[in-house]
Amino acid sequence: MVKRNNQVRIIGGNWRSRKVAFAANPALRPTPDRVRETLFNWLQGALAGRRTLEPYGGSGVLSLEALSRGAAHATLVERHPATVRHLSAEFARFAEASRYAMVQGEALDYMAASQARFDLVFLDPPFDAGSAGGAGELARALPAAARLLAPGGCVYAESGQAFDGQALEAMAPGSLRLDRQGKAGGVHFALMQQA
Repeated sequence: MVKRNNQVRIIGGNWRSRKVAFAANPALRPTPDRVRETLFNWLQGALAGRRTLEPYGGSGVLSLEALSRGAAHATLVERHPATVRHLSAEFARFAEASRYAMVQGEALDYMAASQARFDLVFLDPPFDAGSAGGAGELARALPAAARLLAPGGCVYAESGQAFDGQALEAMAPGSLRLDRQGKAGGVHFALMQQA
């Protein structure tokens, strides 16, 4: 059962102001409104017809926000079966089944095995994954995500631990360059583009 306070709102696009319920899991930490607003302002006009991947599905709000703003398709990977069921039901309220895919599994395993290509990958691992602030998981996930990018693609990275542009670029040497970065509260985030 989803508690009433387990909700976030979509901040732009066709589904603007609609509420998204997320599974009652204490480990879920949806990307805050302020951070999503900044990210999607950065991506303004670059989502129409694009394919996205959210390998740490969680609340699914980044994918729903992208679909709301014209992305053609979103793939989400989530390891918890109950969260996958919840995400599937929630996405069915918003979009036709042909616009999204839910995969139950581990993010790193999926990215290592996938042959698909994506225009945008949202890397938002749990902040307690791997090391402080999720930075250890992010360091493992960034090169895997870069491998899955279509030409001209980009990766959004989020962490509870501060990072600098050079450190991020070093995680995926030669393939990504820092475009923009920001901080809101305890959330550090960046957008990287294919070099």
